[in-house]
Formats: sequence, structure tokens, C-alpha cells
Amino acid sequence: MTARGLHVAGDRRAAEEDFARAGFSLDRAAEMFRLRGELWEEARCLRAAGEVGNPANALRELTYVRRATEMLTALGDSWGVARAELSAGRAHGRLGRTREAQESLLRAVRDFEELGDRWWMARSLRYLGEAYLEAGERQAAVDALRQAQDIYRSLGNQAGMGRTLELLRRAEG
Repeated sequence: MTARGLHVAGDRRAAEEDFARAGFSLDRAAEMFRLRGELWEEARCLRAAGEVGNPANALRELTYVRRATEMLTALGDSWGVARAELSAGRAHGRLGRTREAQESLLRAVRDFEELGDRWWMARSLRYLGEAYLEAGERQAAVDALRQAQDIYRSLGNQAGMGRTLELLRRAEG
């Protein structure tokens, strides 16, 4: 079971250990890449460190994502920046910063649309719908989730369709 799963299941101690281990590993990897001058790999590690989801480390995780975004922007990696925006949206959401989460996720949707990456656009829309739902904005959630569902259907992505359908049921119910 993942650290997030353990946390949700109430096994706080095991979750904390797993969160700490994941955070340490990614932090160490980012440092090693930095020392070797491999900026792109360092940025990827920082973005991943921002997605661990450790409730006790939420602000630091957001800082990692912001640093990754700055680095990827400087490197000219537009896809990496879009992916970091998605991570930032999720990090803001974990901190209860609903508006910031929605803004980051909207940027991710637009960026992936411009890049023609429909799979990641659908995923960003699903997370955006979830953010709207958590904020009590049901109609905005339904709109984003239906758009995600249409894209997943066109791609034949059954897993994405299933996850989106669960959220749609909550939003429409």
C-alpha cells in the first residue's frame, strides 16, 4: 500500500515513515543531479518530490514544485512546465488553497491543449473537476469532468474514464 493509502486507512505511523522515505530519496536524487549539473533531471526530481503528498510537508512540497517550474522554464521545456503546473495545482489543493489550485490546473489544461497532449489534458481536467467539486462548485466540476470524459473516451482510456465517472457521479449527485 502507498503512503497515501496508509494515511487514508489511518495507519499514520507507517504512512509517515513511507512519506519520509520517499521525500528523502527524491531530495537526495535531486541533490545528486544538481551536483552533476544535470538540471533537467534535478527539476524532474523536484517536481516528483512535490507530489509525494505528505501532509506534514505540504509547504515544502509546493516549494519543490515552484523550483522545478522555474528550472523547466529556464530550460525551455514547455511540456515540463505544463506538468509542473498540474503538480502545483495538486500541491495547492492539499494545502486547501482552492483558488490557486484551480488556477494552476487551468494553466495545465491550456498548456497541454496547446501542446496537443490530450492524455495529460484529460488528466488535468479531471483534477480540475475534482478541485471544483471540493470547493462546492458542482456545475464547473461537471463541465470539466465531462470534457475529461470525452477526451478519455476518444483515447480509449478506460482507467481514466472510470476515475472520471466516479467524480462525475459525486458532482451530479
